Amino acid sequence: MTGQNLPHVFLSYHPHDEPLAKEIAGRLRDEHGIRVWLRAWSVVPGTLTQDAQEAGLAQSDACAVLIGREGVWAWKRLADWVDEGTEDLLTRRRVEDAARQWARERDDSLLYRGLQLEKALEWQKRRI
Repeated sequence: MTGQNLPHVFLSYHPHDEPLAKEIAGRLRDEHGIRVWLRAWSVVPGTLTQDAQEAGLAQSDACAVLIGREGVWAWKRLADWVDEGTEDLLTRRRVEDAARQWARERDDSLLYRGLQLEKALEWQKRRI
């Protein structure tokens, strides 16, 4: 696309959602006159998809992200990984802080017991 034909919007989508993306892009184009950069319409066979997408995004005025059925699960998995990583980081900090305090004071009451010890051991198993 060049000059007057530059896309108004870059439509990003998961490959599994391509039929829905094509439908949305077609309606934007046909019903509203919006020029859409869509991977299925814009990538020339034999070219590098990533390079074409970067160029399409750079040329577009805006970007829309289609989160279809597959995308929802991908975002859910990402959110779960972030939550899990955050909890692991907090546990690690607690264990390290407790170990430093025990090393300074050598007070047996600072040693982990019960549920606190169980959670620390579960965290350690996940790291191995």
